[in-house]
Amino acid sequence: MYKLSHYVVVTEPVGEQGKKIVYSTRSGKDLIVPEITLNYIKEGKIDIIPNQIIQKLVDSQILVDSYANELAEIISENESAIDSENNNMLYEVIQPSAMCQLGCYYCGQKHTKDYISPDIEEKIIARIRTKIEQGNYKQLFIAWFGAEPLMGLRQMRELTRKLQALADNHNLTYAAKVVSNGLSLKKEIFEELVNELGVNHIEITIDGTKKHHDSHRYLKEGGGTFDIILQNVLAI
Repeated sequence: MYKLSHYVVVTEPVGEQGKKIVYSTRSGKDLIVPEITLNYIKEGKIDIIPNQIIQKLVDSQILVDSYANELAEIISENESAIDSENNNMLYEVIQPSAMCQLGCYYCGQKHTKDYISPDIEEKIIARIRTKIEQGNYKQLFIAWFGAEPLMGLRQMRELTRKLQALADNHNLTYAAKVVSNGLSLKKEIFEELVNELGVNHIEITIDGTKKHHDSHRYLKEGGGTFDIILQNVLAI
């Protein structure tokens, strides 16, 4: 009835018992699975595996229907999500600042102390207003991106007021997300983002465990950032 999904990542054995972590890139879920269970799946001996384990694997999309065309299913799911989003939500990405505190060696951006000017703010509002008037939207959703968007918090405040008013004038709901390195995400800023700036999703970029993260995402003047970010998250 089932087969191992093509879209899974399996680690090397973890611990003395030889269990492996299996991650489904379709569902974003992972399970710790005994190596013998994976061998049963690969050998087509799924009937040996207890039903409750099979159900967990199916729910996580690690196991899929044996006749499934996964690529076609994924394309169909994505197209449906895009159509649904486009019909209801106007999604716009805004970079309020070109500045970032980090000096990550792999970064492809040139960080400068430049921020959205009042003139650019008005052009952004005009562009979004035109899209709203030409579409049939129910929600305006803004993604604040960087460099580090919280370096342009003043610009975010000014634009949010205008965007919220624009959405209100056109009977749209308003929401936003922030993609941040987490360094400036103090508790009071978090509360402002959520309570005043309409943010309902925050994505914090962390490159693995402390040792690995600090060797990749360090301050421009040197020094690790993992502990600062973690303390911010814990405070929130």
